[in-house]
Amino acid sequence: MLGPEQPRFTGNVAWRTVVPVKKLGKDVPPPTACAWMGKGRHAVTYLLRGGELANFVGVVERDDWTIESWTEQGSKAEAAKDFAGWHPSITRLIAESENMFRWALFDRQPLKKWTQGRVTLLGDAAHPMLPFLAQGAAMATEDAWVLASTLTQNRSSVPEALQTYQNKRLPRTSKVQAGSRANAKTFHKTHPLAQLTTYGPMWVAGKLAPSIVRQRLNYLYAYDPTLE
Repeated sequence: MLGPEQPRFTGNVAWRTVVPVKKLGKDVPPPTACAWMGKGRHAVTYLLRGGELANFVGVVERDDWTIESWTEQGSKAEAAKDFAGWHPSITRLIAESENMFRWALFDRQPLKKWTQGRVTLLGDAAHPMLPFLAQGAAMATEDAWVLASTLTQNRSSVPEALQTYQNKRLPRTSKVQAGSRANAKTFHKTHPLAQLTTYGPMWVAGKLAPSIVRQRLNYLYAYDPTLE
């Protein structure tokens, strides 16, 4: 539909593993999704399968790995080196992992169109995005609802329905793509002053006024695609 493109390597490489919590002892990460931020790198942890498994994603700025694959095996020793000296919840997850995967993160600009005649795109095919807002699957689910709804409402003209679907979804997904890209910089502040002025207010708001944090994310979580 749109021809070949050249994605841009972001300079970030992601480590990923899943570990049974029974192997982590007192170092099990919190049950909520947590972002752990450091100089030129960050990690995200959360529990899966009703708390039986702990998921770890660690993103590091480096330029020596440019393979874009979810199944490429990485070195546990190298991941441990990337996160040496971090909180025990992070270092223990790496130490207890059996399979450590890594992949290079590439960025793509929002597409100008998803639809051509009776053909359209959705999900990652329409708006591939970086993982820093954790919204890729959510956007695909929203796409599916709006696409089904517009086709149902306009059975007489599939091309017209598909164009309506694109017009409804493209602005929102482009905004989420941009937010995901911006979060990469937020997570990787390197200067101590920048870390203090960025993470300090975030920590205070999370402790004293969590509603402020939630309000900033209302554009993501308060959106209801069934109203489209």
